[in-house]
Amino acid sequence: MKKLNVAYVLKKASRMIFGICMAFFVVCMVLILLADNYQWPASVAIVLLLPLFATLVIGSYVVNKWRIWAYENVDDLEELIRRASSKVVIGKKELPGKWAVISAGDRQRLNDLLAYRRNTGQLLIPQEDDPLFPDELIVKGAKRHYLTMFLLFAASIPVMLQMRYEKTGTIEIDSGLVIVVLLLSGISLCSLYKFFFPTIRFTLSPQGFWNKERGFIPWDTVDQVYMDDSDPVEAGLSRKGAEEFLVICLTAISAGAPGEEIKTSLKNSSVKSPDLENALKIYLLRFNKTTRTKLLFGKKSARKSMTANEQAPDAVYSKY
Repeated sequence: MKKLNVAYVLKKASRMIFGICMAFFVVCMVLILLADNYQWPASVAIVLLLPLFATLVIGSYVVNKWRIWAYENVDDLEELIRRASSKVVIGKKELPGKWAVISAGDRQRLNDLLAYRRNTGQLLIPQEDDPLFPDELIVKGAKRHYLTMFLLFAASIPVMLQMRYEKTGTIEIDSGLVIVVLLLSGISLCSLYKFFFPTIRFTLSPQGFWNKERGFIPWDTVDQVYMDDSDPVEAGLSRKGAEEFLVICLTAISAGAPGEEIKTSLKNSSVKSPDLENALKIYLLRFNKTTRTKLLFGKKSARKSMTANEQAPDAVYSKY
């Protein structure tokens, strides 16, 4: 059975958690509307604690079911645990704590899965090459994002004029109105232009990485390539929200000195992170066939390169 990459597995967790949070929000809104319509006393507000408690219990149970599925099906378990540790809801531990909602059987299964993949050298399942995969991947800005920006700013102009008319009974043209309309029109036209001619953010190939700021960077000058997530606290305070990044660490020039880090945001890009991770693994696989120094995808944390000969047969692993 083909394993799934880390970005895909984490995306599934994010969608799952988002669905649970939305269900909690909807239930709370219904209870608030009922309380308002039927004039419930203020003391009944404690009822809102019930869906909160239910959300925490169901969320813990579902997340641990996801853990079992993820640990069994992900291709790089070490990288999954590293990235999942930055997720507030999933937690920093590779196994659920004692207060987690999980059956004894599922807890034992998680322990067995983790121990089995470590003891049999299957923390990392090597990526297979795809001969039909193109020799170059061009990552641009997402057209959907540009179209959304165009519609948002273009629609705001008539809405603003209508609100001005309803307030004063007339649309008085002054310098402030002209400046705002020109600004909104400029942003919407710029977004429309980028929809038809999206900006190239970076390209990937078996030879290396390219972006406009740094130019071409060959893989043999790179020490690490991995994906990372924004800090959850900073993401909550930032207007950008949660982000994923492609991180490329260049080989240090002098011993003991850290190499330069190139961090590229993947937000609103034309290629989804699971597809990007798949492309990177294929390109690095092709690169590794031409060089003695192997470069693996993922952040190094005492990781050793594992070849296909070091992997246990899939037939043995299928018992899980």
